[in-house]
Amino acid sequence: MKTIKIAFYKNSKSFFWALIRFKQRYLMDLPQRYARYSHVELVFEDWMFFSSSEEDWWVRFKKINPKPNHWDFLEIEVSNKDYRKILNFCKRNDWNAYNWFGIVFAQTLWLNWFRKPWDYFCSEIVTRAIQEAKYMCYYDSLFISPGQLAYIMEDWKNIIN
Repeated sequence: MKTIKIAFYKNSKSFFWALIRFKQRYLMDLPQRYARYSHVELVFEDWMFFSSSEEDWWVRFKKINPKPNHWDFLEIEVSNKDYRKILNFCKRNDWNAYNWFGIVFAQTLWLNWFRKPWDYFCSEIVTRAIQEAKYMCYYDSLFISPGQLAYIMEDWKNIIN
């Protein structure tokens, strides 16, 4: 078995992240505990983070030294085979473009416009990576926000333990 961490960022460093938090808090009625998340990353061994960020403009692996009061971490245990599937998906999608249209249309307006299979925003790419191991397959990654992902993953983790 291998452990993958999912890192949820609690602050809003950009306009889009503030919109995500607003949407989660006031339009989706997520509990406050989950609505505070504005960004999400997968964390592999050696604190190598993987996600997509409008700050970087693309999907990327990035070494991050996380400030503990800015991040919450959720650990999931996966088989070695599933770990490789998730990691290989991330490697295949490294350097893909940031999904600007998806973040605007899907995350703020709930519209499925301009969907491209190679552009991703943070919660979309993390959800897709987890789906490579056949988890969360009944969710459309385009409409998953960081707070929703935290809510779903925490609930899922409680069910399997």
